Amino acid sequence: MFYTVKKIRAVLSFAFILAAFSVTAVGSEYDIPQEQGGRTKSMGFPPRADFYLGLSAGQYRGDGTAPVLYGKAGIYYGLFNPVSGAGAVILEGYGGLRKDISDGGIRAMMAVPVFKFALGADHNFRDSQTDFIMSFFLSLRRGGIVGHGSSMTIDWIPGRGNSFNIGLNIPIFAHYKGVTRPRRNYTVLPSPGSGKAEAVQADTAVAEALGNVKALSWWVTEVTVPYIDHDARTREKALEKFSSDMEEVSSLLDSLSAEEAVRILHAEIERAFSMALSGEELNEGESSPAGRDIAFAAREIVLEEVLLPYNAKLGMWKKKDTTEGLAMAAREEFGKLTAVNGTVYGLTDQNRFAVRHTFDVILESIETCRKQSKDLWGDSRLVWLPFQLALLPEQHDEQAEIDLLIERAVGVQFTVGNGISYVINEQFQKQFYRMVQETEDYHVLWIHDFAGEDRHGDPDQIAFEQTCGYLKALADRAREYDETGKIPVYMIFLDQFYFEANEGRLFLGLLEKPLDYSLDLPKEYRWMEDSITVLQEELRSAVGSSTLLSERTGKFGKDWLRDLVKVHINITNPLDFSFWARDIIPVIGISDNLIRDHRKVSFHDITEVDPYRGEAIYTGMGVGEHYTGSSWEDRAVLLTGPAALGIKDEARELLLSQGFSEDEVPWPLRKLDKPASYDSAVAAVVDSVHYSSWGVMQLHNRTGYQIKRAGVAKAVLYTMMPARSVLKIPDSLWNSHLWGSMVLGAAIRGCRVLVISPALEDAPSAGFPQMSRAQETWERFLVARDILGKDIEAAGGMLRIGIYHPQIGVGNLVGRVHELEAALEEHAWLKEMHVFDQSFFDAVDRVKKMFEEKHFSPEYLDGAETDGKPKLHLKAQFFASADAWDEVMGSPILGELLVHYFERRFEQIEHSAIDYEAHSKHRGLGGLVQRKYVEEAGLADDWKPVLYLTVGSQNMNNRSMLMDGEVIVVMSHFEAIAGLIDFLLIAGLCDWVDTREDLERLLPAYSGTKRKIARTVRHAS
Repeated sequence: MFYTVKKIRAVLSFAFILAAFSVTAVGSEYDIPQEQGGRTKSMGFPPRADFYLGLSAGQYRGDGTAPVLYGKAGIYYGLFNPVSGAGAVILEGYGGLRKDISDGGIRAMMAVPVFKFALGADHNFRDSQTDFIMSFFLSLRRGGIVGHGSSMTIDWIPGRGNSFNIGLNIPIFAHYKGVTRPRRNYTVLPSPGSGKAEAVQADTAVAEALGNVKALSWWVTEVTVPYIDHDARTREKALEKFSSDMEEVSSLLDSLSAEEAVRILHAEIERAFSMALSGEELNEGESSPAGRDIAFAAREIVLEEVLLPYNAKLGMWKKKDTTEGLAMAAREEFGKLTAVNGTVYGLTDQNRFAVRHTFDVILESIETCRKQSKDLWGDSRLVWLPFQLALLPEQHDEQAEIDLLIERAVGVQFTVGNGISYVINEQFQKQFYRMVQETEDYHVLWIHDFAGEDRHGDPDQIAFEQTCGYLKALADRAREYDETGKIPVYMIFLDQFYFEANEGRLFLGLLEKPLDYSLDLPKEYRWMEDSITVLQEELRSAVGSSTLLSERTGKFGKDWLRDLVKVHINITNPLDFSFWARDIIPVIGISDNLIRDHRKVSFHDITEVDPYRGEAIYTGMGVGEHYTGSSWEDRAVLLTGPAALGIKDEARELLLSQGFSEDEVPWPLRKLDKPASYDSAVAAVVDSVHYSSWGVMQLHNRTGYQIKRAGVAKAVLYTMMPARSVLKIPDSLWNSHLWGSMVLGAAIRGCRVLVISPALEDAPSAGFPQMSRAQETWERFLVARDILGKDIEAAGGMLRIGIYHPQIGVGNLVGRVHELEAALEEHAWLKEMHVFDQSFFDAVDRVKKMFEEKHFSPEYLDGAETDGKPKLHLKAQFFASADAWDEVMGSPILGELLVHYFERRFEQIEHSAIDYEAHSKHRGLGGLVQRKYVEEAGLADDWKPVLYLTVGSQNMNNRSMLMDGEVIVVMSHFEAIAGLIDFLLIAGLCDWVDTREDLERLLPAYSGTKRKIARTVRHAS
């Protein structure tokens, strides 16, 4: 043994005693209210450099061979945007034993963390020699080999006879390492087991019916979610494969439509059960009452126990992907059903096994559909089992039916008594500013961008004004402190990727330390510094003038005061290369650092105590100049009422996922019990004229490998809206082939589908990976429409591709009216689809006259005097059943809604400043709009046609579906009317393409290497 116990103990002590610094003790100060001296925990800013300690052991082979054992300490400094892993500098010192003699040295390396290696130089003190070194970093366990973000290292020094070391690095001073992402990157489905009925020989007729069930189940799956993600060596070859499959679908549709397939599937299930019960042979289309009853019950069990729980995992990797474990639960429920109601169904000892066998085959057919879908898509996250396997068309053609189906799929209920306002473009900035000023208890800005610099590298004007708004609000609350005894807890949640990319430290550093911070800007922006200095002096004066604050500061200390008077910054999902997954990008995998929280919400004072205290706004925008002006097309929805409460729960879950303990969660975000009066307060508001009795829910895709409820709800809408429904689906990143598959399936089922994405020059994110996939999706839609056009039309459907390419700014309201008129004249199909009452055209004339009389000229927050090129960033979607669409389009009230819309829009953009007083009462569009429509049109609350509007942050790309944190608000029934006029107008801003040549002009195709890269990273772009 070369090492003495004493020396080994010294090395181990060096590596592990100091490793205790990697864990921060949890104090009790966060579990005390502020007025009693408590603090508010926040994550703060990520460190600019990471420190680590470690151990390594290996062989020195330079001058002879000797074992080595080192302790080491190092510093890691990320370059560029450190979250990207594109580059880093590593400086490391090591010391220990070579055989039984002291040894040590220093290293300097350039790392490419995303590829897990570093290159550099190692200088050994003992040999006085410097050699090339190559190191590899391996994360063998999510969160770290021994936790705390620890990683395995392999060091190779070829110039010393291929000397090598294998080691372990443990971050220090890093409380959030190893805890901010889930340890599992998959979900676990119930394990399969023995639960099948005893094998029986089915009668020939029963076997034939069950064979039809298997074939029809796949056919229903194939037309509901048709595979469109074909690939080949070249773009044209891939398109040939896609065309071949569409030709096959067309030939099948010629003999059996999508609806006919569903109806025959269910008829064959009923026939099979009828024959299993009676033992008598029946012809196709025949069944017995008992057979129909048990078939109905069996389908409900399949829906509840198999289809709903499986589809609830859409977007998540399934470990041991199978429905067989779910089928076990279904068999158990079916067994209970037949045991309790055996006499009702006519079950006997002779037919019981045949009935169970029939149910077994239905379950097997669903598993077969899953297997075949998985084989096609190659990814368990992308498998969707159509609910049509258990539901007839008449079971999902009314509002209440689809509402319930969404609720069951996502595990969240629609709530009534909510207030909805539809917020357009840069009005979000004004609403956010207003919220900060009105906050009484707490405010959260959960955002993906709080810009420090604009696109020119200058301080961002909008972020500056919002920073001023925070300082003003803090000063106002400090002046009121002697009366209220509180200052609201202001919090910002911002993902580190965007924080780094947009230089977020510039203004957020000030907000974190508003009493002490000194802003340092270029001299041409000295006016910003002066404005901030004045506001800081006002804040300090307000704090110093408060008797109660002075008393409490004397009691609790100045650190308590600084914690009270600030904005609590939480940079979430901080850099941590101990979390990897190997399935998103082949071979090398992908670090969770590239998975982002993309949610955008501002909310304040929401509480379980009062359903109408506080409000939330959900949007696709960030805070910055980028999201204002004539060139930014975006939407938000302002929500008040019980549906808003979920955002408080999600904010708390976010902090818990980032390593907070329950007693570290800020007091305002902790869960409270609802009072007994909560439901009666909602019921009272439902009866008022300001709120509706229709449903609203908010749904989140949690970041990374967690539940994706927003995606599940969208899948339900795309696949279950009844035939002849209208689906208007615009998006800036329309490139998920699964979403494309579902909306193509909707057209095949008879829905009228209008998809919209920007032209290349109108895309806010125009990188070739995104645009290549978008072009590929639309190209395949055009090919599919050419091949399936007659079948789609026969079903009552439509598939139209709109390329957003306006020549007017987003505030040019008059121009939007003219563009809609021109589009209706140019496209006969568009005019036929929008069958307006004459009063609508009269209203258009009134609107034009109104703007002419008022000499309207739009003004924007960025001060631009001319219209810029609009960028489509819209993440709102509109759905209407045929009855709903026809009713609304033909109603004389539609014209009144149009006039109301433009009157409110005029008020919103008649001046450009972020002015609290001017905008405190202009809360968007909605509320009275819906109520007025219903009252004047004489429509009842139980009106059966279907309407939905969704607004939020989620794009139509794979990243938003599979990886990033996202949020949407789903508005049901006449809540959706808030977005109606907007969705009418957007049709006039598009070039509706009919040929591949038209598409190529606006959205050119990519070939060769760029296309291959786009496909390789398609799940991450």
